Amino acid sequence: MFSVREFRPADAAAVWRVHECAFRASRLPFEDDPELERDLGEPTAHYVGGDGTLLVGDERLVALGASVPVDETTVEFRRLRVDPDHQRRGYASRLLDELRARAVADGFETVVLETDERLRAARALYESRGYEQTGDGCGERCGVEYRLRLQGR
Repeated sequence: MFSVREFRPADAAAVWRVHECAFRASRLPFEDDPELERDLGEPTAHYVGGDGTLLVGDERLVALGASVPVDETTVEFRRLRVDPDHQRRGYASRLLDELRARAVADGFETVVLETDERLRAARALYESRGYEQTGDGCGERCGVEYRLRLQGR
């Protein structure tokens, strides 16, 4: 059974493995750039005791997702990744649901996120969950921006 829990420092190497495997299996080029991926290269420094949250899925750590406050009312979801050998099993949905539940519990009103326009499955997931495309952030990374207003807020 798939379970979600908070990141622990002992998970650091597995977090990077999932990140790298998911990117290499996608349509996106993997850039092994510590500056660009600093939060996943050093997740303990970025997520333990800080403002953000890094969740991991399963004791074997096959999925991950993070949230970082943007301001008092808005939280950004980022780094949603699933190991390619475990995709299409609902793990990304489960992580997204847990991130959302925590955002509501923490009093946030809005979720924002960005994904690459070429990642059709990710875009379909967000749209199926009610996220609305709000922009086309086609700068260096050519992202598509989404927003979700949390219920009851």
